[in-house]
Amino acid sequence: MNLEEYVQLDGVGLARLIVSGQVSKGEVEVVARDALGQADADLNALALPVFDAALDFADDGVLAGVPLVIKDSGPVAQGVPFFLGSRSVERAVARHDATVMSRFRAAGLATLGYLRAGGRRQVQRFTAGGARSRSGGR
Repeated sequence: MNLEEYVQLDGVGLARLIVSGQVSKGEVEVVARDALGQADADLNALALPVFDAALDFADDGVLAGVPLVIKDSGPVAQGVPFFLGSRSVERAVARHDATVMSRFRAAGLATLGYLRAGGRRQVQRFTAGGARSRSGGR
């Protein structure tokens, strides 16, 4: 599999190719890592370097081996640091998997990296858990 083929497929398409034996999980991961490296070089999108190894996942899940990056929106994956898009949050590490991460793992998604949270406003509105008026500070 090459990068051009990879970017034409969604997760279900990748899973079908893996299940059919047309590509291996390892081949998909190599291409996904290349894509992540290129995207991060252009966008500075990753909060952490690409993980040395994918986080543990169910090898028999319906999406086993399909690559995933998680967003820095709080404590998501056990043992992975989080920043909430802020330099003021240092050395915080998730003590356990969030429910969504448990479901990602059970589905077989191979988590390879951690995306930056985006802009300050996005973190305040959607991930920090605080109430905020829509009219205040748009």
